[in-house]
Amino acid sequence: VKQELDALAKAGIDIQTCVSCRQKAQITSTQTTGSKEFTLFSTRCRVCTEQFRHISFICPDCDERQSLPEGDEPFLCENCELTEDRMALLDEETFRSVDEQLLSNLPAGCTNCMVPHSICLHGDGYLCTQCLSYYHELETCECCNHLSDSVPEFSRYRGCEFCDGDSRYHDD
Repeated sequence: VKQELDALAKAGIDIQTCVSCRQKAQITSTQTTGSKEFTLFSTRCRVCTEQFRHISFICPDCDERQSLPEGDEPFLCENCELTEDRMALLDEETFRSVDEQLLSNLPAGCTNCMVPHSICLHGDGYLCTQCLSYYHELETCECCNHLSDSVPEFSRYRGCEFCDGDSRYHDD
């Protein structure tokens, strides 16, 4: 790990001290989502592999830059005290009619944090509003028709992380 950290430092990458293992090995990178209003940051320690994400954006009420860490609590602006639901804040899906809204398969399920309705349309892909994992594509379970980031092969029989599959095919 030392050689990798030395190479990153030589390249001008900022290396911080990890809050978990206290080693100077924490790297923050920006993940491209295609959204112009939001910037997704991922911080990972190269020693203990502790990882956390946060998203930076301008508060819709007071126009001050804010940061929202991963988690399930709603957004609370530190400046104007605006409280906003995470899904309402991060979802960039727009509808032209009620029919479009009724036909949408979102929100989808995230297998990283195991929340069944936490993924929304965001930028050029999909963002989990809980763990802030970003996905380029989603898949549909052939058994329950639930949309999620990962559906196993033969889901028609075995199901997905959010269903048990077709009970006719379970072993006794």
